[in-house]
Amino acid sequence: GTAYLKSVELYDSESNSWKLQGGMNYRRLGGGVGVIKIQQYDSILYGNNSTSGSSASPDDSKNRSLSKLVDL
Repeated sequence: GTAYLKSVELYDSESNSWKLQGGMNYRRLGGGVGVIKIQQYDSILYGNNSTSGSSASPDDSKNRSLSKLVDL
């Protein structure tokens, strides 16, 4: 079935586990955002919303502000 979620989960690579980290204001279907830390960069933001086809990647950041990347 279909599940709309508003939970936010954080992956801890040291313990190899997911932890609940709060929630969003509204339930969403098929969305995901990831921020990873790479040594030569401050951070890289990835996002996807499979229901609308919107997505964001590091290449998009040259043309959009960070808030726009997050607003999927």
